[in-house]
Amino acid sequence: MPPNKLIQKYIPSAQNFANYFGGAIILTKSNALQQVDNVLVDSTEVYMITECNQKDVFFVVCLKEEISLETITFINKELYSSTIKNFQVYGSVVYPTKEWELLGNFYAEDSNEWQIFNLEQRFLRYLKIHIVEFHNAEFHCTLTQIRVFGQTVIGDLIDSHKRDKKVIKPETKTENSTQEQQEINQNEVSEEEDRSKNDTCSVVDYFYSNQPSKKIESQYINVLPYESRQSLFKVTAQNILILSHNVELFKNEINSIKQQDLQYLQEQDEIKSFQQQIMTSIQEQKLVNNNLKEDLEFLYRKFLAMFIILIAIAIILILISFCNQNKQQTIQHNRVSTKICSTIVKSQPELLTPQLIENQINRKSISQIKPQNGKSKKAH
Repeated sequence: MPPNKLIQKYIPSAQNFANYFGGAIILTKSNALQQVDNVLVDSTEVYMITECNQKDVFFVVCLKEEISLETITFINKELYSSTIKNFQVYGSVVYPTKEWELLGNFYAEDSNEWQIFNLEQRFLRYLKIHIVEFHNAEFHCTLTQIRVFGQTVIGDLIDSHKRDKKVIKPETKTENSTQEQQEINQNEVSEEEDRSKNDTCSVVDYFYSNQPSKKIESQYINVLPYESRQSLFKVTAQNILILSHNVELFKNEINSIKQQDLQYLQEQDEIKSFQQQIMTSIQEQKLVNNNLKEDLEFLYRKFLAMFIILIAIAIILILISFCNQNKQQTIQHNRVSTKICSTIVKSQPELLTPQLIENQINRKSISQIKPQNGKSKKAH
């Protein structure tokens, strides 16, 4: 890695954006690195420490606000320890991020003075320091402090939004805070961990995340109020993102309402078409019923006429049979009476009267006329 640094005892006075008391924090780190938070403290009495045989370790710094990065400086003030040899610097505007932008590969001397590394200007908020290799002159390697310099975009240009310049001396740190910093060594620091109210890397910064939670995606978010230790650009940018998020939710709700309306209209159209189909089927069924009714009435009338005809025929046949019976009875009665009269006349001729004689003559003439009629019919 080509050197890209200046070594000097003192650095010019400038605003350090990687200051713990200004709001910068360590978001995550490798397990091999211990007491990493100390590199953000402006003190030569505390430091980050690890074994020099460690390779490919890293830590992520959240700067106090968004800056256009220009320079990174660090120093190791421990006399009986080595320091970083080869390292890489990555940057990002958002965190967590899927891809870090490589800002440069650097080589550092095993020195106890400030080492300055200039970078091409990049607008960012998060730095990832990837330590590729340490100097192995000692068993332990340390890093006392790291400072980051750059230019703010909006914040310092507005008089109504000046940062709080109050500086807290390192000596005021309590033993509890030092112990808390040492307890971080066991595991990587979680990015969702809650921070203090003076911390500008609050959980709201993670609204920039590329993979927001489903809970945030489905909720409206209130805009952020401005606080004295926060960046105006950060608050404004986050409020813009929040407003755009709310607008997207609103658009989604409007689209869902429109889709529901369209679905409702489609359902209404389907209901109307179904009703029309039912009405047409009912009308067709009515026509069928009417046709069936007419057919039934026709069959009923036909059956009734046939029944009446059959009854009439039966009555005629009964009458004919009755007439034939009466005729036969009359003929038999006449024969019987004739026989009786003939026997009486034969036995008692004196009883024969002129009237009886006429009756007998008429009967004989009638009996003679009948055979003649039969013969004439045959001749014809």
